[in-house]
Amino acid sequence: MEQFTYKPALLRAPVTWSLRDGTLTAPDGARHDLSRVTAAALVEHRMRQSLMRRLDLRLGERRVSLSVDCGLNRGDPQGRAHLALLQAVAAALAARQPDLPVTVGEYGAGRWALFALGVASLTGAAGILGAALATGVSQARLAGAAVPVGLLALIGGAIVLGNAPWRPVPQVPA
Repeated sequence: MEQFTYKPALLRAPVTWSLRDGTLTAPDGARHDLSRVTAAALVEHRMRQSLMRRLDLRLGERRVSLSVDCGLNRGDPQGRAHLALLQAVAAALAARQPDLPVTVGEYGAGRWALFALGVASLTGAAGILGAALATGVSQARLAGAAVPVGLLALIGGAIVLGNAPWRPVPQVPA
């Protein structure tokens, strides 16, 4: 039996997951047979010096989420323990269900929320520019606002392109 202990977030108590013969045991004692996984998704978000990583496993109607919020440095013990857990689960999934596709990136409602955030950023940038032009703002003030409004549009565009719901979500085999 392999055991993995880490703190899922800075102010949370440590949790221990265990994996034995294809059965994942959660910190609350719930057991999950990995041969019954119907969908899997690996999601990572990086913000400044922080990393949020999670593996979502769908077992019928239940969703099991193995997540951690940790520092970006490779020596972070919480991140390393969580990554070891994900590697062990991935190996167990690959042994039991080699054809199971694993989604890489945000999916479902999370993807739609990020897309909406990007659209809101683009709309805000266009609205600010339109309002400035319509009200006759001086060239100096318009030039001063160009950089922040341009960055808002650039970030919004990147978020929209990265989370466009009409594009297929990348998948890899287990």
